[in-house]
Amino acid sequence: MSAIARLLLLGAIAAAPFHLLTFRIGERALPASEMLLIAATLAAIPLVRGNLATWLRPRALDGEVLALLLLGALALAIQPWLGDSGRVFRRVIAEPALFYFVVTRTIHDDARRRLVVSALLVGAAAAALHGIAQIVFQFDLITAEGSWRVRGPYLSPNNLALVLDRAIPLAVGTVGGPLVWPGLAILLAAQELTLSIGGWLGTGVGLAVVALGFLRRRYAIALAFAGVVALIGVALASPERVLDQFAVRGDTTTGIRALLWQSSLRMALDHPVLGVGLDNFLGVYSPERAERPYMHPEAWREPNLSHPHNLYLDAWLSLGIGGLALAIWLTAKCTVLARRAIRQAPDRRSRIFALGVAGALAAGLTHGLLDNSYFMPDLALLWMLLFALLAGLVDRSASGPVSPTPHRA
Repeated sequence: MSAIARLLLLGAIAAAPFHLLTFRIGERALPASEMLLIAATLAAIPLVRGNLATWLRPRALDGEVLALLLLGALALAIQPWLGDSGRVFRRVIAEPALFYFVVTRTIHDDARRRLVVSALLVGAAAAALHGIAQIVFQFDLITAEGSWRVRGPYLSPNNLALVLDRAIPLAVGTVGGPLVWPGLAILLAAQELTLSIGGWLGTGVGLAVVALGFLRRRYAIALAFAGVVALIGVALASPERVLDQFAVRGDTTTGIRALLWQSSLRMALDHPVLGVGLDNFLGVYSPERAERPYMHPEAWREPNLSHPHNLYLDAWLSLGIGGLALAIWLTAKCTVLARRAIRQAPDRRSRIFALGVAGALAAGLTHGLLDNSYFMPDLALLWMLLFALLAGLVDRSASGPVSPTPHRA
């Protein structure tokens, strides 16, 4: 892979948490992260020449990524565009799928895999520092249940937490770098300041996967004890926020979430085969947009929720029954592949790296049961990066770098 293509690819990964940042060309606002991703893809095209057989050789998750692409195209073709379906297809399905194929065809060894993970950690740390600065200098904060919540470069603290809970296990998995532990401290501090229950749960599950995979039993017990102490500390730091999660009423987060899931399931059962389409959830859920809205009357405090806050319901409603089947299949297959990657690791450092990838997948799945997990540009890119890393770890035969075949004069 050429140096320019590699830099563009690393830049696209690092810029993922800043996908809302745009620059203007005339009257058009262009997302910087998207432009970097497109440029990296274009720069990788010349590498196909002379290496077509290598690029066409299937990897472990190629079929699933192609299935996602086809389901997205089908949803785009047959469903009405109540929202911004075309943009969503481009940014959360088509471009991330291309990114997956570029990474799996150009990143072939653990050193380069750690490099792309480091790029992600740089971007996540920058977003985390942005959030920490918000609490230090008291700007752009969100207030919930009497507590301040940081959001970094995002519109919501939960969006920042969704990135951090994947980044933290990956940071633990990249042992050996001099900046890993200070960076991990920054990520953990920002995650606590998001006050995201889903983020805390995802982070805890992700770290547990990493720790239990390589620590001895007594250390695992000590880690579990430390986790309990940390949870108690978090609860004491923001008791209103934590206690609110156990109050299932229409005026609490948990209550609204439960009502949302009921409405989403009813929506899915009314449209079981095709779902409602990409970015169309709000158009059929909100009473401000739909003639026969699905929103529960007691959930009136948040009428403009744009997704069902559950990975599987989101896949079903966005892509139809095929999307739900694909999400379930991917969960099972990634579990099998992660176990294989951990078992096949040639040394302890590689094993810890594989555990970091497995932990990030587990964190994303855990948080995805309670919130958005895929259908955002940064989250889609993160999932595809994790899929590419996992596919590479179980396909170590592809260990040689791809380089164009020299031409004869």
